[in-house]
Amino acid sequence: MKFLLETIDIPLIEKGVRAGLLQGVVITPTHFIQKEGKQELLTNLLEVQSGPIIIDIYSDFEKKGRMLAALSPHIIVRIPAVEQAWEAIHTLSENKIKVMAGAIFSPTHALLAARTGAAFICPHLSRMIKTGERPFEQIESIQKIISNYQFPSQVMVLHPKSLEQIKTCAEIGVSGVIVRDDLYKELLESHELATFHVEQFQEE
Repeated sequence: MKFLLETIDIPLIEKGVRAGLLQGVVITPTHFIQKEGKQELLTNLLEVQSGPIIIDIYSDFEKKGRMLAALSPHIIVRIPAVEQAWEAIHTLSENKIKVMAGAIFSPTHALLAARTGAAFICPHLSRMIKTGERPFEQIESIQKIISNYQFPSQVMVLHPKSLEQIKTCAEIGVSGVIVRDDLYKELLESHELATFHVEQFQEE
């Protein structure tokens, strides 16, 4: 399972890359608002890691998608799975521009996203949990649909909130998860029994 990190923390990204644990990064609109020098930010992210950089688009989907994709083949545009975006997702995908379909809350919309050619399907786990719509059953259904019809789309689950939720995603068999800094750091922490074992061995 792949780990994508939602951050612009360059040292944290570099650490994950060196360990072979990080396969890409996600930039949110908030990151762009808070950070001056957007082109410099993209350049730095492209230099420190070789995986995809996912960038959100919320309007003028096709125009902005083409513009961003022209900056680097590593850029993937994330477009919400709404009615006015289906044509843009399909057109961009047909033109070899990788699209992640975001704001996925149901297996039906995941199916439509895969049908339009989206390279990635992104169920929003944290918000699905808030709605109480049996999120892991929904994600399992999405993964089953993708597998049954052998779509090339990959399921990337957005914002698991705990290590247990990451484990459940792995058991379902999704392609990856997109995590925030705090959970990623927790993921890297040593298990208390492993730490105890090392300390005991050192004493002996």
